[in-house]
This record gives sequence, structure tokens and C-alpha cells, in this order.
Amino acid sequence: MKKIYLSFIVLLIFSANAFAATLTCVATGNWNAAATWAVTAGADADVIPDSDDDVVIDIWATVTVNIANAACANITIDGSTIGAGETAVLEFALSSQLTSSGTTTFKLQGSVDMTLGGTFISGTWVYNAGPGLTYGIGKVIFTGNFTLPGGVGSAFVASFYDLEINDAGA
Repeated sequence: MKKIYLSFIVLLIFSANAFAATLTCVATGNWNAAATWAVTAGADADVIPDSDDDVVIDIWATVTVNIANAACANITIDGSTIGAGETAVLEFALSSQLTSSGTTTFKLQGSVDMTLGGTFISGTWVYNAGPGLTYGIGKVIFTGNFTLPGGVGSAFVASFYDLEINDAGA
């Protein structure tokens, strides 16, 4: 009997990992719209980010978090492949929420817009360069390690409307 349980547990672990994917933004649109995304690694049946998927926004587009239960593993907001003055944007609608259980990475010309509100729950933030965060009336909740960028000459303004810190940070 123990062998059957062990086999079942191993099967569950491997099947959960088998469905993780990387979804990359291909057009401006809503988080929960399949037309916004393309699967660029792994497999995803509905082509909508789930809690086990990695998300990449790397084109001149705006992805709007428009639902209260959006989730992903890691998210990269990277406008480095687009032209000057163009930005890859993750935007939050009123009452929306995104939980990124892994790392949120900001790269050149990548930004988060929380002007209308919403909640962004994130484990780790890595800030390389870019416009950063337009905080508006949104709430940011850190649940892991992070470093708030800022200081003289920084493009990132470390201002938040509502900031909650639930773990270690620097």
C-alpha cells in the first residue's frame, strides 16, 4: 500500500511540473485573455498565466491585470528589445490582484502602473533599470527578499501609496 501512495505522490509532483510554461505577451490586452499571450516554453492548455507559469512582457504593449485572482510564478517586465520612448507595461485595474510567487524582474523600459489601484503581491523584486512603478492608489505587498531601489540619479522612485512588508528585505 505504501508503494502505491509513494507512486501517486511522485506522479503528482511530475505532473504539476509538466504543465508549467513560459507565456510571453504578444499584444496589448487583459491578463485573462488568451489573445494577449503565446506559449514560448513548456505547455499551457488555456494560454492564460497560472500560478506555475513564468510571464514575460517584452514588447511595446500594456497587459492589464483585470481579475482579482491573477497569478504567476515569475514575471519579467523588459522593454529592452523595443524602441526608445516605448515601454512594456503591467497595468492594474481597480480591485484587481496579481500574486507572483517567485521573482518580479524590471529591466530597461519595463514598468508597473497602479494608477487605478489593484494589489501586487510579490516575493522578490529585482530592479535592473527602467521607469519602474507608478504607484497611484495601488497596494504592493512584499513577501520575500527585496531591495528598494532609489537614491540620487535613480530612475526608480521608491514611493508607494500602500506598501506592506511581510518578510525580510533590504
